[in-house]
Amino acid sequence: MKVKVLSGWIRALLPFAVATAACSIPGGLGHKLQTATSVEPSPTTRPQPTSPATATPSSTATTLTASPTWTSLPTLPPASALDRVESLMTGSPDCLLPCWWAITVGVTPWLEAEHLLATYSTEILPWSTTTVEEPDGPHTLASYYVYYQIPDGDGGMAVGTRDGIVDYIFTNTDSTSRGMSAHDVVDKYGIPTLALIRTVDEVTQGGFPFWLALFYDRYSFLVVYEFEAYRSGGDVVGCPATMPPKLHVWSAAEPWTMDKIQGAALGVDPSTPLKAISEVSDYTLETLYAAFIAQGEDLCLRTPASVWG
Repeated sequence: MKVKVLSGWIRALLPFAVATAACSIPGGLGHKLQTATSVEPSPTTRPQPTSPATATPSSTATTLTASPTWTSLPTLPPASALDRVESLMTGSPDCLLPCWWAITVGVTPWLEAEHLLATYSTEILPWSTTTVEEPDGPHTLASYYVYYQIPDGDGGMAVGTRDGIVDYIFTNTDSTSRGMSAHDVVDKYGIPTLALIRTVDEVTQGGFPFWLALFYDRYSFLVVYEFEAYRSGGDVVGCPATMPPKLHVWSAAEPWTMDKIQGAALGVDPSTPLKAISEVSDYTLETLYAAFIAQGEDLCLRTPASVWG
């Protein structure tokens, strides 16, 4: 495994970690990911799982033990593992979100998920394990990084568990490049609960970024697309086309607030938050859905530049 890939994944997780840490959800993802991502490894060393010394005073370290009766599945040879990953990337009608790669968030036990992942992954790295006290008693929270080969190189996902059940999954654009473009998601899952956008009014030194976030409360996931925009008269125009998203999937027992969505998409204290598309464009949720169905990857979104100045 290339160390630079590991560091990149930790950087990719930071927006989600900060967002959840900012939410006041007792025993939720915030403490877990804040602990997990509080140290950035150096480019030449592999990070170690969080030690008890880094946990908050209300948390104590614990250890998960594998079931002695579980029969391990055979590890696939590299070529077969890559074939399996390609098949998972293509998707299946039998595994719609919050099912991701045969793992259903909020349902699948970690031991079952781990054995499935181990057949094609190159490494499963335990990152943190803590026990938190809540009004109904103690709960064990753990997080892992999973690495595997994809057609273009290295891929990975972050997996969190709560009391031994997969509680969230985060994966970057390297693993969502097939069948997860904005028009694919809208076609498959229907009208989103929220559609949010953000951009700038003029090109910057770092480009002309445009964000589109689609939130599906009933399917417990958020997809975030980032792509280049351009000016057209008084408007900013952004075309999501076939851009893959960052994907956040969580247990239905973990409700998301708007602050949590903003943080997951943009990171710490964004200077300009995402705005509801109906407030900054001519689209409603219903007309956005209809436009994606009619135009597919050719759809471009317009918003007044004056909104983002």
